[in-house]
Amino acid sequence: MRGILQVITLIFLTVHVSGQDCYIESKDMLRNDFSGIWIGETFQGTIGKNNQRIEIRFISVSKVNDKTYSVIGKSKVNSNICDFTGKILIQKSMKLDEKNLDCEDPDYSFGFLSGNYELNENETQSHVGQFLGDFRTMYDKTSTGFVVNSDWYGQEGVSEFIGEWKDYKKDTPKYCSWGIQIPPTKRNDLFKHYDNEFYIFNSKYIDNGWRTYVLAHQGSFIGVPKDFESDKTRQSEGFMTFDKQDIEESRKKEKIIWWK
Repeated sequence: MRGILQVITLIFLTVHVSGQDCYIESKDMLRNDFSGIWIGETFQGTIGKNNQRIEIRFISVSKVNDKTYSVIGKSKVNSNICDFTGKILIQKSMKLDEKNLDCEDPDYSFGFLSGNYELNENETQSHVGQFLGDFRTMYDKTSTGFVVNSDWYGQEGVSEFIGEWKDYKKDTPKYCSWGIQIPPTKRNDLFKHYDNEFYIFNSKYIDNGWRTYVLAHQGSFIGVPKDFESDKTRQSEGFMTFDKQDIEESRKKEKIIWWK
């Protein structure tokens, strides 16, 4: 399984590290406490071949040493909520090269961390297993500490965890990944960045836990085309419409604090 994760990592870092030449390794940065950059967000994820929605919430993150963080959190698939504990291991700390005049774009983050994670769900609960994989999180420095980068469009790529989930009782792992708003997907067939304006969602997965999320953000940063595969510029009639009451109900459901 480690071999699979190494391949995932290579693809992950090659595709997603924007402006790689603008960053230099900075081991000194590891002396800081980065625990806050994973707190306060509900990560949206996909698990398995059918892009089932999974939600991840880190409830507590505490620094053990410069490279190790202990985490407590919860996962949610439909109505099944599980507790997990585990660790985030930082393998590399990169900082923006401020001396490079070609790297003054305001969208660049102050730095990013990358490494791997291991999260273990509570074995006494239902449908539980272990998450293993690799992560990358972009961060900015503020007067009060370090925060997750907030300028990245749609939050795609700003903090991503890519790997696998393996049921404790089964041998075959499932692809599993999550991001702040848009999860990275194995086949790029769940969300796609469209026309540098918003994301389109593949409607064939809408009943795999995504309906309320998609409807809640319909018209803000998500659109649902009638033909997801088309590369043609879409007019308004090329998108699906939804009942206003369903949209309002979805927004209410998405505000439920399920991790308490």
